[in-house]
Amino acid sequence: MSVQITINGGDAAEAVKELSALASHLVPAPGSIPAPAAAPDAKSTSAPDTDDADEDEEESESEKVPTVIELREKAAVIGKTAEGKKAVKALLTKYESNSLSEVPEKKRTAFLKELEKLAAEGNE
Repeated sequence: MSVQITINGGDAAEAVKELSALASHLVPAPGSIPAPAAAPDAKSTSAPDTDDADEDEEESESEKVPTVIELREKAAVIGKTAEGKKAVKALLTKYESNSLSEVPEKKRTAFLKELEKLAAEGNE
């Protein structure tokens, strides 16, 4: 399909004005403009160097992100023993967090899964 548009103006300024008026009435066809790419996160955080954490992060996108309260409840059960407290602290160190509330949302699902593994090991 061929379209020819002729814009006449006495000078360049008038031609630009006419072109602007025409452009304001143009509407792109649906699907002709690509969707904008998702903006990268402004803050950069380093992830743990384990392959298990990366796999868990990919799975976590489709799952509900656990709240800090859920993490605390699970950690409280594990932390009743001295060994459990050490295990929770080691897990926090692995996820580069000083407290449960500092565990990034992106990593909470993986963190909770590891807490659940610790809880299961403690009950055996």
